[in-house]
Amino acid sequence: MKSLCSIIIFQDKSPLAQILVGFSSASKNSSTMAYSTDHYYDFNATLRLREMDTKGAVGYVAQKRGISEAEARNYIKTTLENQADDEVVRYLAGDPSVQLSDLTAKQINDMDMYLGELSQPGQETSAEGYRDYLEDTYEYEYE
Repeated sequence: MKSLCSIIIFQDKSPLAQILVGFSSASKNSSTMAYSTDHYYDFNATLRLREMDTKGAVGYVAQKRGISEAEARNYIKTTLENQADDEVVRYLAGDPSVQLSDLTAKQINDMDMYLGELSQPGQETSAEGYRDYLEDTYEYEYE
């Protein structure tokens, strides 16, 4: 997990990095809880990472394109099979054997571009749209 932390901290604040650490300006950050002076725990970020590691972009593509998750998984695979690294395709298609922590910094940065490749004409499908989907799906507020 150390390499993932390095990617998030030392890379630019790409939309995918923002998903994980909750730095998005759209995030309400109401689920962020400090547990020491230099660490915090963001419950929403944990939920977003869990969806990313179990479903990849399948739920997002299914919602954006109005198709089932099985169709979205096949769409991701066929659209990206000759363009993207095999691990990235498997990750975005929700293969549970590939986790975000298994990917390199370059593969994570490339996912921004590949999320754009999954767009339907006239609809925004990008890393920012994916971030918004995850934030809307996992918007938990403490009362």
